[in-house]
Amino acid sequence: MTKDRTENECRRLQNRHDGNGLAKVSKGDEWRELSLEEIRMGFVASCIEDVADKLGVDYSEIYRRMNAVGLIDQYVMPYYEMLHTESRENVTQGMIETLQRWEEKK
Repeated sequence: MTKDRTENECRRLQNRHDGNGLAKVSKGDEWRELSLEEIRMGFVASCIEDVADKLGVDYSEIYRRMNAVGLIDQYVMPYYEMLHTESRENVTQGMIETLQRWEEKK
């Protein structure tokens, strides 16, 4: 999945979110409801890809690094509501800075 497609998909999911933890997405001619958990996981994936792109490394390396310091479970997921309202540039830069600080502490 390309970065642009990931960002557009996340925006589309967020825009179709009904406030009750569900979103509807089109898959061909059928519609499927996504849970808030699925929407959050799409956001996490796009964050990983954006950080990887900005740093010029493979997304699997960024996932490994974020997972090693607990950034996904202790920062991205719990603060999803706040983070997804920020610009992608701010979120990406904040994730890079947080990842580096947390890695230094380990």
